Amino acid sequence: MFNYDQQSPPETAEFIEWTDPRLARVYRLRLLSDRGVPHWCVSYCWGLLKDGTKVRITLPFETLPKGRTMKAAIIKAANMDRVFAKRLMLLENTTYSFLQ
Repeated sequence: MFNYDQQSPPETAEFIEWTDPRLARVYRLRLLSDRGVPHWCVSYCWGLLKDGTKVRITLPFETLPKGRTMKAAIIKAANMDRVFAKRLMLLENTTYSFLQ
């Protein structure tokens, strides 16, 4: 089970693309917005490599729509890059951290 108490990667953590085959899962996608703004801005994305190393993940999008279409937008981007969003845990509600 993942320990969320010690979740942030070190400042020197490697940046990888979400298409990197070493990536095992995303464990935190931080989304920021203001009330009345129709989209979320991606603040950061953290993940784990298959060997357990914490990494920072570079995503192909900077914003996501609010509401029901957010996960659909992630799936669309994932399909374009041939990334399996479900395998990376990007469809799990516990992966997201929202600040509004």
